[in-house]
Amino acid sequence: MVKLSRPDLSNPVRELSKVMDGASPAHVKELKRMIEFLHWERSKGLRIKSDHEEKWKVLAYSDSDFAGDKDDRKSVTGYVILLCNVPVSWKSKGQPNVTLSSTEAEYVALCETVREIKFISQLLNTLNIQYERPIKVQVDNIGAVFLSKNKTSGERTKHIDVKYHFIREQINDGLIQVDFVRSEENLADIFTKNLSGEKYIYHASKLLTEGKTDG
Repeated sequence: MVKLSRPDLSNPVRELSKVMDGASPAHVKELKRMIEFLHWERSKGLRIKSDHEEKWKVLAYSDSDFAGDKDDRKSVTGYVILLCNVPVSWKSKGQPNVTLSSTEAEYVALCETVREIKFISQLLNTLNIQYERPIKVQVDNIGAVFLSKNKTSGERTKHIDVKYHFIREQINDGLIQVDFVRSEENLADIFTKNLSGEKYIYHASKLLTEGKTDG
């Protein structure tokens, strides 16, 4: 069976949803562009197959656009989690609080990613499905990677809410492994900002496949 979905449009939908109660002609124009894009790319989507290997592979990408919201200067969290190379969970959402650095914004996004991984791992355990551990989480911010692995904190990080250090507990438990990835290879980049045509096509092609729904 094949299911179709469009994670590549999460960020445009998030942006347009902010002006639902007062859209301008410019916003309506952008909405029409998105609908037109969907029309011409309607064969793209997610192809979910059942012929997975014995141990399923879970891979996650986490990203943040620091102070990306021009209205309130809040950052944007973006992540995508792939199960056997197929996206099964993703998010493009503004963060609840203003962060003071790109490292903090990335760390907050990473925490949201790990929380979703925790849920997916519990679901797989309930279904008695074996999966590879630790689950790799790719992040394009060296500071956030360092912060996730080290308990020490300096003047620039000690203000970060303790709840976000939940990440370290999952690393110690062997559930996740946080690794650095170049921004160009971070698939979550498409969930936090508007990309150029070339970058958008690259990320979208990694997330989507050609296919038609059955029946």
